[in-house]
Amino acid sequence: MKENVPKYVKEYIEELEKSKEEWDIIFDYELDKYFGYKYKDQEINNNKKLYLKSNKLESNWHGSTKGASFYIINLKCAKKLYENFIPFNNVIDFWMNDLFRKLNIKSYWVIPSNV
Repeated sequence: MKENVPKYVKEYIEELEKSKEEWDIIFDYELDKYFGYKYKDQEINNNKKLYLKSNKLESNWHGSTKGASFYIINLKCAKKLYENFIPFNNVIDFWMNDLFRKLNIKSYWVIPSNV
């Protein structure tokens, strides 16, 4: 973690509440630094930290997870995933992507990351 985690988590949730966006999970991880992947679903705006990620399968994405290193999940989403998790059949972030498509989970990425 680069900075004060509780402070940033609070800011992330406040940003979504202020925008009235529904959310299920927030990923905070610097995937682009380690794997060269760049967020491309919408233009980056310096006044925002959170960006909705598509659940679609793409040439270099299996969906909307950003690894499984650090994420914030709300209770509604946690219950959905818990109720649908078994039978587990893949590595965790790929399996979560499969469930995200099936359950229409709203996944947000933190840009730039704090992890």
